[in-house]
This record gives sequence, C-alpha cells and structure tokens, in this order.
Amino acid sequence: DYVQRTDWHRICVFKPNLRDTVYEYLKKGQRVMVTGRLSYGEIKDEAGNPRPTTAVIADDVIFFNNSNRND
Repeated sequence: DYVQRTDWHRICVFKPNLRDTVYEYLKKGQRVMVTGRLSYGEIKDEAGNPRPTTAVIADDVIFFNNSNRND
C-alpha cells in the first residue's frame, strides 16, 4: 500500500530577484523544487531547551504546475 506523506521544510531566500519572485508567486501547498545548501542551527524553546533547526538556503526555486490539484 502506498501512503502519501507531506513534509514541510524551512526555505530561506536571500537573492533579491529570486526572493521577490518567490514572495509574489509562491502559494501555500504549491509544489516547488528548491536547490541550495543546508544550514543547521539551534533555537531555544519556551522552557529554554536547545532545539536543532534546519533550513535550505535557496539558490534556485522551480515552480511546478498545480493545475490538477483541487484547492
């Protein structure tokens, strides 16, 4: 049996033209392909405990056609 799962990732876009394009056209749930590098860090939760974080620092974002989705 096939089980579909959604994974969410934190993506950071710093390149000015790419940042503007992503801000204007990217919608929640849209499928994209992101190339870049991983960045690891740490934040403290409400209790002060350190929690690891991971983000993708985007070099490029490719938008996929979502015309077959039922939004």
